[in-house]
Amino acid sequence: MRKLLTFFILITILFILSMASGCTVIASLKPKEYRCTISGEPDPVTAEDYYLRAINHAELSGTNVSGDFDECAMAALNDALRIDPNHVKSLRMRGYGYRQKKKYDLALADIEKAIQIEPNHSSSYAVRGGIFEMRGQIDKAIADQTKAIELTPKDSPELHYYFARRGEFYYKKDDYQASVEDYTEAIRLKPDYKYHYSDRARVYRQMGKIELAAADEQKAEGNNSVSTSNNSDSGKTISGGVVNSKAVNLVKPPYPPAAKAVRASGAVNVQVTIDENGNVISASAVSGHPLLKAAAEAAAKASKFTPTMLNGKAVKVSGVVVFNFNPE
Repeated sequence: MRKLLTFFILITILFILSMASGCTVIASLKPKEYRCTISGEPDPVTAEDYYLRAINHAELSGTNVSGDFDECAMAALNDALRIDPNHVKSLRMRGYGYRQKKKYDLALADIEKAIQIEPNHSSSYAVRGGIFEMRGQIDKAIADQTKAIELTPKDSPELHYYFARRGEFYYKKDDYQASVEDYTEAIRLKPDYKYHYSDRARVYRQMGKIELAAADEQKAEGNNSVSTSNNSDSGKTISGGVVNSKAVNLVKPPYPPAAKAVRASGAVNVQVTIDENGNVISASAVSGHPLLKAAAEAAAKASKFTPTMLNGKAVKVSGVVVFNFNPE
């Protein structure tokens, strides 16, 4: 009887403490999930410690092409929120992790709670917009991306990306004029970012504005022209069109985790220059989804082609390699 009374007293004390501390005590009774370690790093203790540990794991797994959000990072976030259910940075990051895992309801629950806590934080709306995009709710995605743009300072380095993302949403809605306007603003904000030009070129081609598309593709490529000699074929660069069929070894690009998370797909055209030995000496993605371009460029650079002969001499070739990405 005494043991039972002691038990009830303990439960009452825990309840009172939990009410006074925002349920932190009750939350701490949940079992610890994080079992990972990072060499040289102390064990996390606070919610902020666990959040920072999650960032470390996400960064360390950044080259992983499995498509999964790092499980150690997710466990650390779960423990951060076990300690502090209102740790808003952990809510945002875990919401993004759930989005990558295609657990959209859980992702929305975390992000919407983060918005309730910090209603003026732009990245929460950007993440939620991405969730809506993946669910095919493009109008909601546009609305959230617009909110993210409104809340972002004019001098923020993220602003160009937010405009480009909304431009992609408008493109998916077949609102090409609005898409062009957003990509144009993204270019104004970051004129040295080649992918904005190639993305706007894609929209221009859809609109039938071929000359504008070609001009943007040239800017995306960097106008890497090679001078030719009047006296010899040596040093000349000839146009080879699509060169996939000339590959001795066409490297298959990995499907980047971030691209897989949003089910990015389709063709990526990579403008390449192939030297006299069949090696790729330059590669620049001129069209395709932004999250697929880097992988396509790396694969193109690692590929090998049959040398092209002109009048008995090997010459350089400027051509296009096409990679097709399909979500599994």
